[in-house]
Amino acid sequence: MEEITAAPPPSIIQEVPPVRPAIDPRRYPELGLRIRSIMIDTIVLIALMFAAGYVFASWRSAPESARMWAFLLIWFGYEPITMALGGTVGNLIIGLRVRKASDESKRIKVSGEASVRLARLSHSRK
Repeated sequence: MEEITAAPPPSIIQEVPPVRPAIDPRRYPELGLRIRSIMIDTIVLIALMFAAGYVFASWRSAPESARMWAFLLIWFGYEPITMALGGTVGNLIIGLRVRKASDESKRIKVSGEASVRLARLSHSRK
């Protein structure tokens, strides 16, 4: 006796070609390396705050404005200043490089190019 087989039903799902990511993942460091770099930078920032605290503790007549400016310079100046000099301490220890997206041979300037790039990226995902 012959076996009768039915033709498979037509598929309503079409194969979609793989989507190529807009950002080449080979150009960017792994998340673990970035986290290690951030942890090193956090330790450096804490050490800088302790050092500033020690200086101001021994310099009792220091004006409050000097304490404020030291705090602001450490917390808000560390990253842009060190990036302009070639990378944060964490980046240099881990071996990460941060360069301009348009020209990888050039460093990011202190003027805030990294912040502008981050703002554009965060707004483009909405």
